[in-house]
Amino acid sequence: MRTDNISFFDINDYCTPANKYGYLDLSNYYRILVSLDEESTNKLWGCELYDEEDGGINRQMLCLSFHEDTFYYMEDRIFLFLNAKLGLLINMYEEEYIDTDQLDEAMDIVQTILDNTDDRAVTDFGKKLLEMMQIAKSHGTIVGFCF
Repeated sequence: MRTDNISFFDINDYCTPANKYGYLDLSNYYRILVSLDEESTNKLWGCELYDEEDGGINRQMLCLSFHEDTFYYMEDRIFLFLNAKLGLLINMYEEEYIDTDQLDEAMDIVQTILDNTDDRAVTDFGKKLLEMMQIAKSHGTIVGFCF
């Protein structure tokens, strides 16, 4: 299975986050994806993430993969700001998308967060997310949050 289009982020490389909701399910991956062409954008809209040939993430998508503990940490520090400003619902129960017409504002939000934090985990995660948004913009595609 090909994994060169996937990067992994683990909050435990930075800190041990408080478990604010009790049980953590660390067996599932949470994914933020960028489609690289129109066909993969259509697949991403339909949550068709996997390549039929090798079972990995579609080769025409870039993926940032992480676990539930990372989601909870970034929820209060990044995702809630995107939700509030863009009218999104990035949560662990729904798929959500930043469409092409929202990318500039989304990038501004993430850049503002980066400019106003000294939390290295937020900085590193935010930089990866910002890079993915820039790639989506350059390809005229979308960013998908598939949790």
